Amino acid sequence: MEHPAVVLHLTLDQRDQLDRLLRTLIAHGDVIAMSKPECLEAQTLPTLGQAIFDAANAVREMLEQRVEQTHQAGGRRPPNFE
Repeated sequence: MEHPAVVLHLTLDQRDQLDRLLRTLIAHGDVIAMSKPECLEAQTLPTLGQAIFDAANAVREMLEQRVEQTHQAGGRRPPNFE
């Protein structure tokens, strides 16, 4: 079964921001996965959960914005995009 390819044309700044956000998600997820709950302070999990939520929401907003910009451009590749 073939799936159509999705291409997102991102600026270097957008790629860097996306990379930072994904690394944040991975790092916080690793802390939660590898830590024993009894070793964490009471506020640690809610704080990490909020950071994960915020980063995931930022990724979603960035991707939605890119899709919207692509549709507005009629699917054409805007200048200065990879």
